[in-house]
Amino acid sequence: MDFPWTAIVTVRGWFAFWLDRRVNGHHLWFGPASALALIDNNLTVVDSLTVTFEASGVFRNIATHDSRVFVYELRRFERAKPTTTRRPKAFITPPPLQ
Repeated sequence: MDFPWTAIVTVRGWFAFWLDRRVNGHHLWFGPASALALIDNNLTVVDSLTVTFEASGVFRNIATHDSRVFVYELRRFERAKPTTTRRPKAFITPPPLQ
């Protein structure tokens, strides 16, 4: 039996890339995840370090003698209160991808 699935994937942080020719004396460079949206239109920028995208597929089978599958919805992640006195940036949930 086929089980279609979709998920919103959130990627936050930095990615590393290596250049064959040195730039400013370095081969290894790091960029924010949001920079990947410049080359991939499937990514939605949330903030300077965060992008989201929709992944989907079809789960077709599993090879095991015993299998238990649990499906549940996770609670929304609650951010810790900032320790600085500046006003926190508003979190904007991106619209779902079509």
